Order: sequence, then structure tokens, then C-alpha cells
Amino acid sequence: MVPRPDPRSEGKQDDLKSRACQATKEIARVKTQLQEMIDKVLCGELKRSDAVVRGQLLNVKVRTLEVERKIKETEQLEERI
Repeated sequence: MVPRPDPRSEGKQDDLKSRACQATKEIARVKTQLQEMIDKVLCGELKRSDAVVRGQLLNVKVRTLEVERKIKETEQLEERI
């Protein structure tokens, strides 16, 4: 007998895929912002001191995304147990 997926878990799986996609998009935006900032610093459009602050803020954003990911992972594991 072939096990069938639980229909109740389908919505959860879709939600998880949506969250993963959203996080991937957010990381892509951060990478784009970083590259734009690097380009501006190198061509003299942005002061290094301003770039440092922006870089720190983007780092905070990345760390926040990482914490969110870990929380979601933990929640998923708790649901399975």
C-alpha cells in the first residue's frame, strides 16, 4: 500500500514554500543593495562612512532573516514531534 500525503499538511507545505520564496527574494534584494552600494563607493558617489552605516544596517537585516528562519525551522520540528 502506497502512503498518501495528509491533506491537512498540504496548506502547511504551501505556506512553507511561500515563506522560503519570500526569504530568498529578500536575500536577493539585500545582495542587490550591497552591490549597488559597492559600485557607488568605488565610483565616488557614496562616502565610505555612509556605506559603512548602510552595510551595518543590511547586516542587521540579514541577521533578522536568519533568526526568523531558525524560529520557523524550530516550529516545523515541533509540529513533527
